[in-house]
Formats: sequence, structure tokens, C-alpha cells
Amino acid sequence: MEDFVNLRVHSSYSIKDGLLSPKQIVDIAAKNGEKAVAITDLNYMLKTVDFYEYARQKGVKPIIGLDAYIERDLFNPNEFEDMENFEPTRMLFLAKNEEAYKRLNVLLSKASTINQKVGLKGYEGVGFIKQSWLDKESTKDIILLSGESNTSDIVKEALYGDKDKALEKVKFYQEIFGGNFFLEVQRFDQKDEYNSVLETLRLSAKSNVPVTATHPVQFENRNDYYYHEIRSCISSKEEIDDINRELKFNREQYYKNNKEINEMFQDIPQVISMSSKI
Repeated sequence: MEDFVNLRVHSSYSIKDGLLSPKQIVDIAAKNGEKAVAITDLNYMLKTVDFYEYARQKGVKPIIGLDAYIERDLFNPNEFEDMENFEPTRMLFLAKNEEAYKRLNVLLSKASTINQKVGLKGYEGVGFIKQSWLDKESTKDIILLSGESNTSDIVKEALYGDKDKALEKVKFYQEIFGGNFFLEVQRFDQKDEYNSVLETLRLSAKSNVPVTATHPVQFENRNDYYYHEIRSCISSKEEIDDINRELKFNREQYYKNNKEINEMFQDIPQVISMSSKI
């Protein structure tokens, strides 16, 4: 059995889509015998020192990261013109050390202070990190993961657009991040999940960018899904019994243990071991 490390975990500080406190996340990881765990909140980096210190006390290596919105100003400079049909791009950043953590904070602060989008429905007050801000100096020792398939510009391009352009985007990030750039695959009952994994593996073969398995964690158990939906609705000011409400999450986004992850990816175990190498 391969060792899996959770690199994509939202805590309650993600506000909209996380139920677990940082301490609860560490406790679950410790209970499962995991050697490390990441907290990668959506556009927030809060209580990171508390998380770091508590994880060390519990014998779990803490990984601090960020699930961030990306403005594709280099590949799609007009993406905000059609605000009604806007689909956000998100990518995952992980800090390898303290200096990388500081650089990641600079990027997030910059997005939050000078690049919020006014009038963008559903994203008022959200800061976007511009592609043009990313260079070798500003991202030194920062690991970048390509994003969940339903919010990854790379995967959506490969599935529904131009496969050559998808490869071009992979090489763009590869040029900046070098060996710190990884493609992601997930299996949690998404749209076009089989083809998403297939296209990602093909991009990896063409670019030599390694692939890692990730699993988006929003809550602890399947039974917590309903409570998570309540929190999400409060945040988005929606009624939970509204039949027209868009369902953004599902019951599979709970904290799965190593055995469950190995069963999910038994056909491609190398993507599990890659998470541990990261």
C-alpha cells in the first residue's frame, strides 16, 4: 500500500466550504497514522502558526498552502468581460519553507489589496493572483499544483478546448516552477472524471511533469455533508431547500484514509506515492 499525504484540505477558515478546525485536521491525520498533512484554505492563510505548532506536537509534519483564484491575464486577458458566464480558475500553492511561506503571503496580500473584482457576481471581494505576477523569483521554493479538474484551466482546455494549448499552459508553469510544478488527479464523482484523469496523464507523458493524487477535504465523514451544505448556504445566502440551488459539493469530499485512497487509485498507484514525495 502506498503512503498518501493529504495536500488539499480546507479548514473552517475557508469560510464558505470547510467544517474542520486546523486542530481537528491534525487530530484526524494523527489518528490515521499519517506522517504529514496540508491546510490549503481558499484565498485565506489564517491560524497557520497555531496549525504548525500543534501539528509538530502531534508528530505530524505541517504543510502550509493556499487554494487560490488565478487571473489568466496572459492566456485570456478578456476573461472578465463576460461576467455572466465567468468560470474561475484555481490552483494550489504549497510552501516548502519559511521563505516560500512569506512569498506566498505576498502574492495573497497583493491579490487581496489591488486585484479584487468589482461587480463579479459570486466573487465580490475575492482577490485574484495574476499569472503575470508569477516568476522564478516571486515563486522560489513554492510548489504549484494544477488544480481540481472542475476549476483547472489546464484540464478544461484539454477536455473541451485545444489540447495543444493545454500543453502550452503546462509548459508555461513548468518554465517558472521547474520541478516544483505538478499535475493533479482526483476521483470524487466529478463531471467527466474518467476523461479528466486520462487527459492529465497524457499531458504528463508529453511534458514530463509528474502527476500527484489529491482529494478535496471539506469535512470529516460522509454524514457531515448536510451540515457542510448548511454552512455553505449561510455563506452564499441561499436556502438549503431551494431546488434550483447549484450543488457545488458532494458526499465524497470527506477525509478519506490511506486505505480508501489506495482503493480509489489502485490502477495508478504512482500518483499516490507522488503525494508523499511532495
